[in-house]
Amino acid sequence: MSHPVIRWTPGGWAQATVPALGAGSSEIDDRPLPPEPREQPVVPARTGVRVALDCALLGLAAACVAATLMPLPSVRAYVIFAGAFLLPGGAIVTRLQLRDPLTIGSLMIGLSLAIDTAGALGLVWSRWYHPVYLAAGLVAISSTLIVVDLGIRLATLGGRHT
Repeated sequence: MSHPVIRWTPGGWAQATVPALGAGSSEIDDRPLPPEPREQPVVPARTGVRVALDCALLGLAAACVAATLMPLPSVRAYVIFAGAFLLPGGAIVTRLQLRDPLTIGSLMIGLSLAIDTAGALGLVWSRWYHPVYLAAGLVAISSTLIVVDLGIRLATLGGRHT
């Protein structure tokens, strides 16, 4: 049994017939369709690497706090910019089950910039422009979220190192 179809040919539209599709055949020819791909097992992110990431982010938060007390403005600017670019997004990304380092870094920077921009927009709209308070609040909230995540990861680690 064949089915009429309309196809485009170099001379214009033309009517053609296509053989009926049987079970397991494709429209192009009668070869069987390839098997369905098997689902890949979901491998959880390595806990040891996540603990190290949490500790590095907490170290960056401590460096931001210490940088505000430093008399060197150039060092202070670099440390605080690094904290602004990594801490808010890092607090969110540490809760996600991601394994690719490029994805983790990109999301940390992207989410951090989005959160910093939203905070700066709130400061401008409220006409209460005190970026030091915004930065201190973001570091405090981010550090709290990272400490909570670190506590959860250390509790689930349970003596096994993965």
